[in-house]
Amino acid sequence: MLTMKARIVTELDARHRFILSPPTAPASDGEESLDIVCGACGTVLIDSAHPYLAFRNLVIRCPKCKQCNDTEA
Repeated sequence: MLTMKARIVTELDARHRFILSPPTAPASDGEESLDIVCGACGTVLIDSAHPYLAFRNLVIRCPKCKQCNDTEA
């Protein structure tokens, strides 16, 4: 599995952007993929099959540590 570590941002920095707060982390499909992981704790936030991967300017709150993660590379 290939991973991209997301950049942690503050809620203040993310205030003019969409913030998603999923209740749980996605299940891994076990295939070779590019997953975006939390920059703080490493929890998978988006797997390569997830439709959110196509969005830009998106912040995802980690369901485990509650940090805000910027998904822009």
